[in-house]
Amino acid sequence: MKNKIPLIILWIGLLVVNNVRADNCKNYLSGKADFAEKDICFYAGLGVAGFQSEYQEAEDGVVFPLILLVSDIFYWSDEEVGLYFAGDEIGQSYWGSALTLAYVDEGFKEPEDEPQLRGLDELDATVDAGIKLNFGGSWGDVEVHVSKTMSDEHDGIRVRSGYGFSFSYSDVTFTPNISFTYSDEERSNYYYGVSAADVSLSRPVYELDATLNYSLGYDVTYMLNNHWLLFHSLGVTVLDDDISESPLVVSEDPYFLALGVFYTFD
Repeated sequence: MKNKIPLIILWIGLLVVNNVRADNCKNYLSGKADFAEKDICFYAGLGVAGFQSEYQEAEDGVVFPLILLVSDIFYWSDEEVGLYFAGDEIGQSYWGSALTLAYVDEGFKEPEDEPQLRGLDELDATVDAGIKLNFGGSWGDVEVHVSKTMSDEHDGIRVRSGYGFSFSYSDVTFTPNISFTYSDEERSNYYYGVSAADVSLSRPVYELDATLNYSLGYDVTYMLNNHWLLFHSLGVTVLDDDISESPLVVSEDPYFLALGVFYTFD
């Protein structure tokens, strides 16, 4: 089974802050936020997620904690931390940038549970360093994140970009979004390639070029009061042809569905 939960937690965490930042954490990504009488915002919650990985045919589910800490200097969300180094608010818009460091554990786990993975070792987690740029305003929110693996497992580069636009009515906010993920040749082969040492009767040698996936989804939040917030998220990823044709992949359109609750501490 592939471990997708860290990515889900980060996705949901940033969604929640984006939708409530107009109160105490307005435009936190600019690094120039107005925090009123406090300089740190802390969010904690609990969620349940159903998902299907590209490595497995069966659906899976998990209950997971959500913790997010945001200040005008840094943020911490599950397995990623960021240090803001430039940003500003311009009228009703903002821009911001951060240096990031992340523990990335997205490789398949328990390979003996999946026929096409039997005989392979679990993929090790990596530590990725990068830079994140964000822009936002009444026209929506854009994020671009470029990261490079610093571990010995591989030397790959990943570029993620996304756009979301929020519609609000009373205490409900609906945010459709689209994102793109580019992985260079080294990173693509680490997760989806088959080397000569891993060949079996049903698993031939397989090499990939650089790949590009895109994802579509939406997020919904409902503010119960000044502290409690309910959320729901759905996302579907369309894999690059090189990935979907890999002998390791059995699902061409992996997805996740999440529900949960957040509490905002004053």
